[in-house]
Amino acid sequence: MDIEEVIKSSRPIEDQYHRTYLNIVYSGIWLEQSTIDPLKQRGLSHPQYNVLRIVKGYKAPMTVASIQQRMLYQTSNVTRIIDKLVDKGLLSKESSDTDRRVVLVNITSVGLEKLKELHELIYGSVKRIVGKNLSVDETMLLGNLLDKMRS
Repeated sequence: MDIEEVIKSSRPIEDQYHRTYLNIVYSGIWLEQSTIDPLKQRGLSHPQYNVLRIVKGYKAPMTVASIQQRMLYQTSNVTRIIDKLVDKGLLSKESSDTDRRVVLVNITSVGLEKLKELHELIYGSVKRIVGKNLSVDETMLLGNLLDKMRS
């Protein structure tokens, strides 16, 4: 479906940069929406899922600042997100041995299991949605073009 149809524009969008901008924003929201229900059904939000993925990927305890720098959405409430994940038993926090002001965050075994379960659901859903109309080569090309745009 063309972006003009999606936004119910009565005429074509002439400026291709603007058309591409709208397409990227809409497509990002559209993909994100496809993952809201599986997360919500498991008591998590996108930012919480993002924090779990970041901490798991680092493979060592992380500072709150390090987590915030890696987040897809740079938010000021990272501490609150982490606290909620600690309350759910998915993350743990401890003070640094070298600097008591620094809090180190790590993923728990429960968090690893939850992330494994979610990974299969989220990426399976995304793969089905993206793969429905794009080949692997087209998907790689799209990813490379988006990387190039941001560089």
